[in-house]
Amino acid sequence: ESAKPADGDRFRLVEMEEILAATIGDSRAATGDWMMVGDFNSYSRVDAGFYRYPADSTRYLVHDFIASATDYVDIMAKMRPNVEDRATLRIHRRIDYVYVSPSLAAVVKDAFVVRDDYTYPKLDKGGVDMDLSPSDHLPVIVDFDL
Repeated sequence: ESAKPADGDRFRLVEMEEILAATIGDSRAATGDWMMVGDFNSYSRVDAGFYRYPADSTRYLVHDFIASATDYVDIMAKMRPNVEDRATLRIHRRIDYVYVSPSLAAVVKDAFVVRDDYTYPKLDKGGVDMDLSPSDHLPVIVDFDL
């Protein structure tokens, strides 16, 4: 039997629960400045302008959990209110996130997706759709005033 599409969303939720429990949920590390960044392979409800998913879609599980279990700030959503400015994939989607603790959010000067001739994904010669250069994701820069 093949996996249902929602199974991946639920698996990523379990992974996020474990990551948060082992980091900010650990009493030895419950304070301080924190960043959580990367390709989450999941969608955030704050980007609903990109999607036509129902409100109860499992695609939102991971980021709904982060919002309910932490005080992390989705810095791209905060700094870039236009949902199009947060897209990190050429198909106008965002699966790359930068979450920061409120103390770090207070010192962010800027956050943006780099879109230029070099970073925009291009099909490698002779490649298939997934062979994009330099990457299938656009880079995200966050500038802190530390």
